[in-house]
Order: sequence, then C-alpha cells, then structure tokens
Amino acid sequence: MGRSERVTIPVPLGQRVAGRFRLLVVADTEILGTHPLPESGSITIGRDSDNNVVIDHDSISRRHAVLHIGRVITIEDKNSSNGTKVRDIAIPPHQPRELGINELVTLGSLTLIIQARFAPVLTNRIVTHDYFQARVEEECARAGRNDVQFAVIGIRVSEAPENVIVETLMSTLRQSDVFAKFDEGLYELLLLDTTLAQAEQVAQRLVTSLQLVGTASHVIAHFPTSGRSAYTLMTGIAGHTDELDGDLVIAERSMRDLYSLAKRLAASDLPVLILGETGVGKEKMSRAVHNYSPRSNKPFVAINCAALNDNLLESELFGHQRGSFTGAHSDKAGLFEAAAGGTVFLDEIGDMSLAIQAKLLRVIEDGEVRRVGAVKAHKTGARFVAATNADLESAIERGAFREDLYFRLSAATLVIPPLRERPRELDALVRRFASHAGTRTSGAPKQISSEALALLRGYSWPGNIRELRNVIERAVVLSSEGPITPEHLPVEKMRGTFVRPATNSEESPRERVKLTAVEERARVVEALERANGNQSQAASLLGVSRRTLINRLVQYDLPRPRKGRARDNDKTTGEG
Repeated sequence: MGRSERVTIPVPLGQRVAGRFRLLVVADTEILGTHPLPESGSITIGRDSDNNVVIDHDSISRRHAVLHIGRVITIEDKNSSNGTKVRDIAIPPHQPRELGINELVTLGSLTLIIQARFAPVLTNRIVTHDYFQARVEEECARAGRNDVQFAVIGIRVSEAPENVIVETLMSTLRQSDVFAKFDEGLYELLLLDTTLAQAEQVAQRLVTSLQLVGTASHVIAHFPTSGRSAYTLMTGIAGHTDELDGDLVIAERSMRDLYSLAKRLAASDLPVLILGETGVGKEKMSRAVHNYSPRSNKPFVAINCAALNDNLLESELFGHQRGSFTGAHSDKAGLFEAAAGGTVFLDEIGDMSLAIQAKLLRVIEDGEVRRVGAVKAHKTGARFVAATNADLESAIERGAFREDLYFRLSAATLVIPPLRERPRELDALVRRFASHAGTRTSGAPKQISSEALALLRGYSWPGNIRELRNVIERAVVLSSEGPITPEHLPVEKMRGTFVRPATNSEESPRERVKLTAVEERARVVEALERANGNQSQAASLLGVSRRTLINRLVQYDLPRPRKGRARDNDKTTGEG
C-alpha cells in the first residue's frame, strides 16, 4: 500500500446510527478496511485527512470521490488523477453513477465494494407479487367462462420517491383494479373488464402522470390478445426468459448479477462468505466460485461445521498424528491438507466453537495447517469459502463469533435471496424437479396442473429450494400415473403468502400484513368483537378503511352487525 497503509472511516456527525450497508476496501487480496455506512448522507473519499473515508495510498487523490447514500447509492468522481471505474468502465467526473450491492468500484488501483448487512428474515407476511399472480390466474379462468377481457400492465419507474409513485397510481385506478409492487421501481396493475384500447389509454395516462415526477415506461399484456394463460401474461410484462446454467436455474436478474459477481471474485484468492437462509443454494454457489476459479482442476472439499463436535471437527479439518488421542491409530491428513491448491467449503460456519475459530483464523492468515499432536506445519494453499444462515454480526455482538475471523472470511460477501424473492425461477425449478423425479420413478417426465402450480407459487417456502424439491418428489410419488394436482401437495402449508423482513412501525396500512384467508377472517371477527360491532372502530383496529372492512365481511361471508346495535355503538363515536 502507500505511505502508512491507513484507511479510516469515521461516521459523520448527525449520522451516528449505522445503516444497512458497509464499505469494503480491498487492495489485491488484502482487506484494508471494512466499516458500516450511515443510513443516508454523502461520504467523501480521498487521501486528505478531512475526508470521511481516508485512504492514504499513492493512487488515491486528495479528494477522489463522493458516495451519496439514500434510497439509491451513487458514486461521483471528483476529477481525480487516476479516475473511478464502475464495472471496469471509467465514469466522467462530477456525474454520479448508480451502484448496486456487491458491485466492484475501482478507485486508482484499489477496489471498493458496497455490501448489505445480512439479517435473517422475520415472520411478517404480506400479499405482493404472489397474490397478484393468483388473481391473474383467477381472472383467466373467469374470462374464459364469461368471454370477457382484461389487461395486465407492468410499469417501471425510476428517479421518483415510492410514496409519490404509489399515490399517483392509486389516485388513477378504479376501485376494482388490482395494484402490486413487484420489485424496486417495478409495479403491476390488473385492469378488469378492459379492452386492449382502453388498457393502452390507461397506461399512457399513468405514464404521463408519473413522468412529472420521474422516468416511466410500461408493458401491456392483454387477455385474450396476448394470451389466455396467467403464465403467458405474466411473462409478457416481466420480459424474462429462463436461463439454465448447467445444473443451475437462473431466471432472476438479481441472481444473474450475483453469479456474475461470483465469477469475478473467483479469479482472486479472497475468502468468500455466502449468506442466506436454509436451502437457498449456498453450496451450489460455493461450487460455482470453485468452478469459475483457476483452482477448478484442484479438489473441492466441503464440511458441515454443525454436524460434528469440537474434537471430531478439529480432527477432520486439521488431521492428526498417530497416538495424539484415543483411537488415533494412524496418521491422518485433514481436509485442509486434502484440499491443497483447491477450495475448502465450510458450511454453517456460525456453529463453529470459538476454540476452533481461533485455529481456523491462524490457518487462513498463515496458509499453514498443523495436525493435532504434530509439531511441524504443512502449507495448504487452499482457498476458503464459508456459508451460514446465521446473523454473524449479531453473533459477534454476543461474543459467539470472532470479529477478526469474520472480517477475514467476509473479504467478499455473497447474499443469496430466498426463493420467495425469486418468483421467476419457481416454475423452472418445479418443471425440472418434476421431470427428474418422474423420469426416475416411471420413466416419463411428470406434468403438473395449473391449480397445483398456483398453490406452489403462493407459498412462502421457508425451506427454499430444498423444501420445494422434497414437496415435488413427494407429489410425484403420490400422483401415480396422472399429473400433479393440489391433492398431492401438503395443502395445509400452501396457504401462506409471500414473506419478507418486517418493516418499521411507520409503514402505511396499505403495506401492512395480510395473512392466510383463515387467519385474516379470524382477525376481522376478533376486531368486530373488540369493537362491540362498531364497524368504524373495527376498521381502525385492523388499520383499514370502513369500506375495506365491509368488503372483507362480504369476502369471508361474515354477517354485518345489526343496524340497531351498530347505531347504538356509533353514537358513542359521533357517527350517524
């Protein structure tokens, strides 16, 4: 590095609370610094001591660049001597360029990476894209019976606050239309009983309104003009195609970007930490890092750190000398030695004890491994990839995980989104699992009904891909010679909806929790009982409007409170 090899990132005054992101500074394969970033604000980067991020390196200018942190993160080059690159493309000075999470940024000869803090999902449920897709399927069935038309519109909006976008869309749509948010800046609209010409007029009106606050574009899929199935219509507005990469199914842009980043990181010797829920495919990602790397012709050795006690784990990782403990009848090379020149994958690293963590840290730092009971150390030259579904940063705060080991392992972090956030991949995975299981059991690929597929799409998949595979393989066995239908699925579990991390308490009622039909009905009944039949009070308890509550009563076939009782109660609130 430069003169004093110094990287400091003090948090600016007024921004003492760390946000969702952290900044990683890397030189070749050495981590120079990793620090939390504030939730919002501008962070200056340069060699001078008055910068928020001080990097004392010859390739860095006195005031090199500025990070602007908000709803999106951008970087602006301040006319530096050696320039700033995003995706290996130099950006012009004073023209902020938007950054994605895990995207590599080059400042001089150093690399910066913005990483998201990983936290396990909380059990908070909402109806989003899955509910919208189920409604489209219902409308396809209804329109086919009644010879009616409807339209599905996808609208993409950028450079506008979300609350303004939602307000603009909601103020234009009819009561009967359905509105959902699919992804950041991407919204879905279902216009019932609408011709193609009417849908085009509505879409144009919406885009015109949205362009007053940002940049907007739209895509229309119309029933029956564009197609007669929900899959065709939803594909039409998503504009996606399944991409099969060998044994992988990659249909989401976020996953394509993630594997593209993995391919770039694989070329280095940096340790990689893979985070994600159980069953999302962390081991597949680790194998991809190995296969993309120059080490692909060397061993790939995987071990589950949660499966063994300390003594066995130490013996498996480090090996042992004969006589070093009871039962050690001969010398044994450990996995670190067996993986010489290749890749060691440490699954469930969060379950490793502090004692083993300390020994692992020495191996990573020194590149040498000493067998249990041995005096001489052996060079390993292995590359380390670790994975966990635990929140390691919280474990560090509790003293259950070493901070220095965490920073060594997380030189590059890959966070794999859960299956419920990868809806475009669900159909392809279902087809693949059903085809493989059907061919294995009966010699022919297994078909799946649209009703069964709708249930699969609507489930939250807490066990992710592993759970999906088990459900499909079970259904193939139960379905015998025919297609997979809902009766072959664990329907009692399929009633859940999309799951996402809990938001803060200031979220609007429109964004709040929607549970299963049974749970929702029970909540409505409970609210009416607590409000003693007063519909306005019950609506307030539920966080919805009175009209929405009435719609719920009709939807769940609940009797409205008797007028006399409701009127008596309404007098206490000033309602007539």
